[in-house]
Amino acid sequence: MIDLSACPISLDPSERQKLEELARQLPLIAELSACELFIDCVGDDGGVVVAHAWSNQLGSFYAAPAVGKHVSEEKEPAVFAAWRTGLVQRDLKAVTQEDRTVWQDVVPVYGSGRRCIALLIREKDISERVARDKKYAELAKSYAEEAPTLRDDPSREDHALWQREIHHRVKNNLQTVASILSMQSRRCKDETAANILRENVERVLSMATIHDILLKDTSSSQLVDSNELLENLIQNLQAMVPVGKSIALSLEADHVLLLQETASGVAMVVCELVTNALKHAFAGRDSGSVRVVFARGVEHHTVSVSDDGIGFNPEHANGFGLQIVQATVAQKLHGCVSIVPLACGTTVTFDCKAE
Repeated sequence: MIDLSACPISLDPSERQKLEELARQLPLIAELSACELFIDCVGDDGGVVVAHAWSNQLGSFYAAPAVGKHVSEEKEPAVFAAWRTGLVQRDLKAVTQEDRTVWQDVVPVYGSGRRCIALLIREKDISERVARDKKYAELAKSYAEEAPTLRDDPSREDHALWQREIHHRVKNNLQTVASILSMQSRRCKDETAANILRENVERVLSMATIHDILLKDTSSSQLVDSNELLENLIQNLQAMVPVGKSIALSLEADHVLLLQETASGVAMVVCELVTNALKHAFAGRDSGSVRVVFARGVEHHTVSVSDDGIGFNPEHANGFGLQIVQATVAQKLHGCVSIVPLACGTTVTFDCKAE
């Protein structure tokens, strides 16, 4: 059921036993999920498939079992991203060894010392859907070339200017609200209340960031680039680093165009998670890092906020900030939240539905 003979990394007996046990469960999980499942082992010199299972009822879309096949980063970026970062990757497009287009969910499997010894992969064939979407895109492009362009309509230009003016006014009003809250926090003698006011300053500024980006956009699409959005947000959140601490905030984000409502939800959730990390993750420590990752997916994009702090405290699970996160992700982004305590730090991952 599993072939570890070509595994590119050395495994101790307990790690081999763990992978063998996982491989025994693959057929049952494949029947339940109606997807093909794999276990890949990856090292510095590449990766290899060590186990493969599929639903007997549905059959496999592979002509032959994939065990022993080489795994390349060019074709399966999610596998290597999960191996390097230790983060779950969801709904990322890949190309199989037989050149079929699939989407993958990838979960790291940890061995001794919390090192990643393998990747558990779920694949679903989307070759037909990709071909269909390509056909629709070509039809839409053909229609757009034949139809009168909206840019020639003066009323369209007036509408775009009107929308930009609205974003300008809303941004200014939000920044005014943030300034008022900031002044109140400085005058507040109660430190707990002052911290609450400062946290709400960042919530307001995260919403102002959306409108500022839309204001700079000269097109009328009203779409927000995920990378630009999160870069601006991270810059704002630098002000939340506690005085006297050296905590680095970093970002790794794919360029994805998001609808304004989705962008607003992502910004709010990232703001809450980074703020929570700065507030709780580095108690008793003077330095650390917080990393934000936005990974493009096919049906869902995946966003994670990781810190190398003291670890997740279950007492904070019902905090106000995490309640905002859970509600925003469920109601506005139509996704789910997962909290993964690590040996050194915490990773919180959430999904947002791809438009």
